[in-house]
Amino acid sequence: MAVGRTEVKEPALSRDHTERMLKNIRRQPRFAMILPLQLEGGQTLQARDVMIPGDFSSAAFFMVAACIIPDSELLIQDVGVNPTRTGLMDVLKSMGADITIRNQRYFGAEPVADILIKYKPLQGTKVSGETVVRMIDEFPIFAVAAASASSPTVVEEAEELRVKESDRISTIVQELSKMGVELGEREDGFTVTGGSKFQGADCFSYGDHRIAMSLSIAALAATGDTTINGTGPIATSFPVFYELLNDLSAGKATQIS
Repeated sequence: MAVGRTEVKEPALSRDHTERMLKNIRRQPRFAMILPLQLEGGQTLQARDVMIPGDFSSAAFFMVAACIIPDSELLIQDVGVNPTRTGLMDVLKSMGADITIRNQRYFGAEPVADILIKYKPLQGTKVSGETVVRMIDEFPIFAVAAASASSPTVVEEAEELRVKESDRISTIVQELSKMGVELGEREDGFTVTGGSKFQGADCFSYGDHRIAMSLSIAALAATGDTTINGTGPIATSFPVFYELLNDLSAGKATQIS
């Protein structure tokens, strides 16, 4: 509704769901690492029926679970596979994960697919640069995958993790360390030694829904019982998380706090 032209500059290509939905947003060619978006004001929005793909960030927890728990095989249907969101999947594949994309199609302008994941041992990797932007919400659960890998992993250029719902760099290192994982904290990321055997522990989410869900997946792979304090925030993004987790794990996960 604004008068005139609005321009937004981003240093790297971030998620583009709005650009795909509002087709009158123009993206200019890359110039000096700046990608301007331009939108002319004075336009009127019109109602439409919209099909919403399954959220990749929510699917990520179960993808990693299938990657690290032996004999797992999981098919997740109707997942959004917008390339600005699927950095985690690309990184998992580079680590040796057995992930197959099936039935690719579109819901409107959004690419959608069914994702088949089978257990396969992982190797460590390095994550930095533009890949960080494409998986910024998935680092807590990525750390769980990295802990299960056979060799070290390094995450760099991910300073934004310190200003999420919690300081996710510090929280990831602190809480997974309780479960027997060897990690190191960096100013802009973290390191994971790999080859860890998860051990049950008394953990805290620090009010962060993605930390709570990631610790829950680690607990499935752990020996002994794990208590995760502060799981209430999960309802902000994935209210049926524990219901689905129990369906897939034969009732091994119980939400108590």
